[in-house]
Amino acid sequence: MKRFILKVLILMVVNIVIYNVIMYLLYNKSFLESACTAPRNGEYDFLLMGTSHTQVFYDHIVEKIIQKKMKNLATGAAGVVPEKIFLTCFFEANNKTNQVIYFLDPWALYSSRWNEDNYILQQEGIEYSYLSKLIENKVSTKVVFNYFRDKLTDNSDKFMRELLMPKTISPEKIKPVENLQPDNKEIPSEDSAKVEAGKREARMAQKTPEEQQLANQAEDKQRLEISYNEGLSDKNFSKYSKHVEQIILLAKKNDAAISFIIPPTLMGEMPGHDNVIKLLSELKKKYKTEYFDFALEMQKQEFYWDREHLNVKGVEYFTQNYLKDLVK
Repeated sequence: MKRFILKVLILMVVNIVIYNVIMYLLYNKSFLESACTAPRNGEYDFLLMGTSHTQVFYDHIVEKIIQKKMKNLATGAAGVVPEKIFLTCFFEANNKTNQVIYFLDPWALYSSRWNEDNYILQQEGIEYSYLSKLIENKVSTKVVFNYFRDKLTDNSDKFMRELLMPKTISPEKIKPVENLQPDNKEIPSEDSAKVEAGKREARMAQKTPEEQQLANQAEDKQRLEISYNEGLSDKNFSKYSKHVEQIILLAKKNDAAISFIIPPTLMGEMPGHDNVIKLLSELKKKYKTEYFDFALEMQKQEFYWDREHLNVKGVEYFTQNYLKDLVK
């Protein structure tokens, strides 16, 4: 009986220590400032949101052409749930913008992998307010777990790791959420994108026109299988459509106009395209928002470093001929 009571007391002490250490990490901003709230008290003429298709709109290129200050919140593989969280963080950090332009890919509304199960959510710095947003948006427990795990294994000392991780489970045995983007690769920097494009061009130059067509079809098929890993689920589309509406309300609450763009790719209109257009049309009637369908624009390989991501020339062309006219 005494041994049992002793074990209970020890367990209570351990739990109290764990609780206090976690609370310390959550509230001590010197531990690691959240990237979600990195920009503070900033003022921007316009804000870009979206996926990797928007990430390639490098600030120095776009600002030079439009002559206005911008902030890019786009993240590779980001569905509407992560982007809504990032936009919330942006405004809560006392940042301001006149306009939000969301490059909305149809696949962002069809899979939990790009939304509440998205690995990118666990990469932010540890911050209580950010954690609360994960919970509010019903982010999966595995993402939240890995959010803590990454901070403890990557940023804390040996004592912290041993204290907070069971000794029977090594960090190496705990699998993080799969690092898988719709295109299955990280978005390269401006310089490396040129290198990647050059390599692809060299490979394709060795093929006949028929072989090039088959290679493109195979590449498109693989990308679609990854992007739409849960198919065209009406249930998912309905669920994530509500988040699009919440993004509109969030922008309006912060006195920012908002418009949507269907970005161009060499893959044509993506599955679910018509559903997205119908949704944006309904939201336009309800909230007076604008949307622009550029899915079939810029159908030349010279504008892309692969089949769907604009290269520098493509970004410059799109910014000069399309985006510039949309920025108010």
